[in-house]
Amino acid sequence: MSEEDIGKTEDGEAPGGSKDPPQTIGGIIRHLGPGLIIAGSIVGSGELIATTIGGAKAGFLLLWIILIGCVIKVLTQVEMGRYTISSGKTSLSAMAEAIERDAAEILEANREDTAEAERAVQSGGMTQALFKRLVLDEAKIISMAENVRAARRQTDPVGRVDYACRLDEGLVLRRVTCPL
Repeated sequence: MSEEDIGKTEDGEAPGGSKDPPQTIGGIIRHLGPGLIIAGSIVGSGELIATTIGGAKAGFLLLWIILIGCVIKVLTQVEMGRYTISSGKTSLSAMAEAIERDAAEILEANREDTAEAERAVQSGGMTQALFKRLVLDEAKIISMAENVRAARRQTDPVGRVDYACRLDEGLVLRRVTCPL
């Protein structure tokens, strides 16, 4: 047994069913399929509809902005998944912790933003009501982190039966929630 085989099972796999990453072009191409399916499922019908409607109404400039936004969405979700795998924390848990940890920095950036927004209010470019919603304080920061945690605690609605009835002997009609 060589040093590189230490910790692997008899079939060459690492414990827990994980495999070494592919090293050849052929191996990489064989592993692209599942990734493309996942990427395709992340960019859903909403984005596809928004890009075509946006392109029709505003021309191709806006269309490209929406497409770039879709790519950024996929990259963000991939990085969130990587973070979750490497840290063992959900991305929402990490967001809540980051909000609390970086509260002073967030408040300082908000002070700079509100100073500029105050000038916009004085020049008539922004309403006072909108300005008030932009202002953050410690209580709002705590509330933001708590709201992220509340979102994390919500149960997954997919697969929940919210209606069922027996139509005939052995025939049950169920309405089950599913993702769009």
